[in-house]
Amino acid sequence: MDGREDSAANELTAIVRQVNNGELKAAMDSCAAMMRRDPQSAPALHMMAIVATRMGDQGLALSLVERAHAIEPDFREYPAMLAYLYATVGRLADALYYAKLATVLAPHPLGEVLLPASMPVSRAIFDHVSVSMHWMLAEAAFNSGKFDEAAREAEAELRLNPDRYESLVLLARARQALGAHDVAQAHLRAAAQIRPDAALVHRWAADVMLSLGEHDEALASFRLAVGLETEDDALAASHALSCLPLQTEANHRASESFAVDLRERSFGHRRAAGFENGSHLIGILWDQCRAGPIADFLLPVLEHLDDVVLYRLNRYTDTVTETARGKAMRFQDCPDLDAATFDRILAGDQPGVLINLCTSPEEARFPSLAGSAMPAMLQWLGAPMPDRLPGVNRIIGSPVTSDLDRALFGEDAIVKLPRLLAWRFPGTGDTAEAVLASPRAANGYVTFGAIGDMRRITADTVALWAAALRATPGAKLLVGGTGAPWPKPVVDRLGGMFANFGLADRVNLQGPPETGAASFDFYARIDVLLDTWPVNGLTEVAEALWMGIPVVTLTSFRRAGRIGAAILDAAARPEWIAANEDEFAAIAAGLAESADLARLRAGLRDEIAASPLCDTEGFAKSFKQALLALGVRSAHAA
Repeated sequence: MDGREDSAANELTAIVRQVNNGELKAAMDSCAAMMRRDPQSAPALHMMAIVATRMGDQGLALSLVERAHAIEPDFREYPAMLAYLYATVGRLADALYYAKLATVLAPHPLGEVLLPASMPVSRAIFDHVSVSMHWMLAEAAFNSGKFDEAAREAEAELRLNPDRYESLVLLARARQALGAHDVAQAHLRAAAQIRPDAALVHRWAADVMLSLGEHDEALASFRLAVGLETEDDALAASHALSCLPLQTEANHRASESFAVDLRERSFGHRRAAGFENGSHLIGILWDQCRAGPIADFLLPVLEHLDDVVLYRLNRYTDTVTETARGKAMRFQDCPDLDAATFDRILAGDQPGVLINLCTSPEEARFPSLAGSAMPAMLQWLGAPMPDRLPGVNRIIGSPVTSDLDRALFGEDAIVKLPRLLAWRFPGTGDTAEAVLASPRAANGYVTFGAIGDMRRITADTVALWAAALRATPGAKLLVGGTGAPWPKPVVDRLGGMFANFGLADRVNLQGPPETGAASFDFYARIDVLLDTWPVNGLTEVAEALWMGIPVVTLTSFRRAGRIGAAILDAAARPEWIAANEDEFAAIAAGLAESADLARLRAGLRDEIAASPLCDTEGFAKSFKQALLALGVRSAHAA
């Protein structure tokens, strides 16, 4: 040990002595003194947790050790303590996870002090856990976004334990993340043969079905999964709720009824609130704090807001995560926390408003707070955009969403903005690609583009695009923009859907480009982007405009079907928003046949840059004013 470690060891040893003598308050004060000198001292947090355990406060102890583990993730003493704590509260699966993790990590230089024999953590934890390294490595790789590596390790685990259905589920999820949805489906079918009663299998089977465009089957599988769930009703309900907004128009009523039932059964009711605790602190829950659909709508807002606590719920981190960490007043890492501990953290912070951006199937949170700790629960953006999240009592809306917001929440629950969003170009970590010439002149015909996300492509979507093609003789449609390979079932499904309209020969699928980004290659090959419907695009709509490509969108009576209109409204191009299929086809045909299409493409980026869509500072100011006005309204109501 060096001098600093010797000093820390002496302090910690003195605290252990205080604990052994029953001087718990003095021990806690000593830990607090260490924390004041170094707020990032993981050993001090760990020792404070041991004191809290002796005081009988396991919830506080868990939150303290989680923080210590986040600061120093490479040492085994912290997961060992977590394993003990989770075992004492009956969470055996979590206890086993951390016990396994502890066996593969290095000992801390202060380990003899951090886990002394007199402390309530047995060193035998290292001797009685049977570990599969392949399973551990597969989980770690998946949580780090290394999906190829996760798949290899899961396959290695299955060679050792072929009946471990959890490994098949993890392998399927890795394959799904890599775009091999048909392969993922085969793995999940094998898992269902092993454990037909496992809700986990049917949840992810439903998710993969959506990625293959099998919307009816997905809805049925989600219903089955929720009915089978016995361990974590909230997790099963969260997964289903994150995917129900993607359902077809025919299934929309049934899926909304299912969603209402899930919200009431799994999350209960909350009363209205708004700055009730007197705090003007803004909390933001974000389960996709990484490069993704809403990152460049949120990050510019953070630049202009004070007093923001950002609660990161996802495990995987990247440049966006670190950018967000630097922009928020306080950044809380909260992945893997149980609901009770997470609610305790929120109650301690006491934000006046809590904006919930959660929509991911595994990491979404819907806090359950009450009394003076309860903030106003707000909904704003999501990917996909749900109609109503569990627990929210107010909605951030604009004129584009006002009729829907009134129907879902009521007039008094709408936090009104002039526009729903703003966007920063280029996106975080992206380069500013040049606007290329319209391909119409070189091709001799117009090429419509459509994003090939099968989760958003239904029979309704294809019918809409077919109407645009029929209204524009000679035009072709390129479906792509994702960079993912096309599984044969998807190729056959799409081909058959367009063949039903006699248009299969006018539709092409973009394969993965040999070089460069798939999105840039896609935008270079199209003249006009046709938005998806009844669920609109998000990032790609804004990106297309930035690349000089006009976008045609159709609104639907669901929150997810208003995003295209919200972006075009902010871009000052309301004339590209259609109210019905005939208008959609007419707008698309008008753009395709316009003599000014090339000039429009050349000048659209400058036009967008000068529009409210790119006025992130102005949007952030209106956003903050609306939240402050919410506090004033609540005070008057009180």
